[in-house]
Amino acid sequence: MPRLPKAALTLFAGALLAACAASETSLVDKGLKPLSEADLKALYSRPRTVSWTNVQGNAGTAEYSTDGAVKEAWSTGGVTGTFRIAGNTFCPTLPGVRGGAEYCQRVYKTGDNRYATFLVNGEPNSTFSFTN
Repeated sequence: MPRLPKAALTLFAGALLAACAASETSLVDKGLKPLSEADLKALYSRPRTVSWTNVQGNAGTAEYSTDGAVKEAWSTGGVTGTFRIAGNTFCPTLPGVRGGAEYCQRVYKTGDNRYATFLVNGEPNSTFSFTN
């Protein structure tokens, strides 16, 4: 199999990151807005399970309880943590993920039961759908 030169890989990675970074802007340009605090609270007012894929290409599931507990699972492991809704952001804290620090993200509804999340600095994070 042919190998790409390192410079080509670097250029490709940079272009990919630039395309991802523009993703939230493209949603806003289409007229989409982040879900409000009321929207997020309504979505998580009962136990929910989601199927997610993150920007690294990993996929898994997460089970959210109404008491703020979350259990995430993926092919190589899983973790139990917490989540909260802070204004129009959804903020999980998961041991071993992002150093165990809370990370808040804006959530956009992009289709029928399709959502995309972006960290508060605008970086894309994941896509997900509810399974219940």
